[in-house]
Amino acid sequence: MKKLLFRWAIGDVNTSTRQLYSNDGFSSFLRMAKTSILSFQRHFPRARFFVFYNGDNYDYFSESFNRASPALIKDVTILDIDQFGNPYHFNPKDSSVRVWYKWVPFRYDKTATEIHVDTDIICINKPDTLIDHMKQFDITVMSDRMAYFCEEVCGDMWQTPILKGRIPINSGLLALKPKVSFEDEYLEAAKKVLYTGDGHSVFLDEQGCINIGLYQSDKTFALLQRDVNIYGHEFKHRILSGGQVVETCHFIGYTKSLFNQIEPMIYRRIMDENYTVSDFYADVICNRDERVSRFAGFLQEPGPSWNQPQPQLMPPQASGHTSTAHNSYGSSLGSADSAIPF
Repeated sequence: MKKLLFRWAIGDVNTSTRQLYSNDGFSSFLRMAKTSILSFQRHFPRARFFVFYNGDNYDYFSESFNRASPALIKDVTILDIDQFGNPYHFNPKDSSVRVWYKWVPFRYDKTATEIHVDTDIICINKPDTLIDHMKQFDITVMSDRMAYFCEEVCGDMWQTPILKGRIPINSGLLALKPKVSFEDEYLEAAKKVLYTGDGHSVFLDEQGCINIGLYQSDKTFALLQRDVNIYGHEFKHRILSGGQVVETCHFIGYTKSLFNQIEPMIYRRIMDENYTVSDFYADVICNRDERVSRFAGFLQEPGPSWNQPQPQLMPPQASGHTSTAHNSYGSSLGSADSAIPF
């Protein structure tokens, strides 16, 4: 059995708006999700890749996923979330709380290093810090774009005493070494969730429970290097500062529209070894493609939060379908797989 497993949670509900996707919206969402998967496949060709589907009409979704662009270079196994049961005291099938399905099951294969990835996280370059951390640490996570706990990080969970004085963790990327888990602590925190607040807190309570569970566990975890693992609103600063290398970019919230505008360039950056970082940044900033003509609007957004000091290491206080891959490119970019000793 291969020892590296990447997984994405996908449904037919927009977890931010808590509404069913329109046809166009779902098509755009699938393109971003498959670009995320493709970007990790490019650097981890020996890993296994899974999608856990939490929407309706599983067969229709599987066909839609296979037909959607971009084409993948490795097979993806698509699993129906219903086969794993419900570990919560509420029903995640409610469209307002589908985000909680991201952690069902919390571990799929405890013999593997298992990496949960959000559908809006893209590898722009080889993810060296992720590779290095997965070699050394039981758990690897990314700090949130916010430097302090608040409703924007954890919804109604943000005032939980265990979080006081801690660094906020974003639940968009979480890597767990074999046999490592904090599922019990996470599910215990989830028992405190009461859906009496506004919709915004409903969406973020899940991330709050990940933070609570992680800090209540006895597991040591490491933070990814924030100056190269960034958020969409920080992307412009890499360009304006001369093209500093970015390993991964998390296109959260409104910055998904930035991804949509530069999607062809991101795809080329993933697949074409001759398309250098410098060329990639130049194409974006010079608006050489008409689809990025509105990029200038992002140059007025707030400055980066990654320059704040942050510690690297945080001590503790079924069945499914397989998506067919079609490889139209040679294996030209360097593979990260050979560097991982498991």
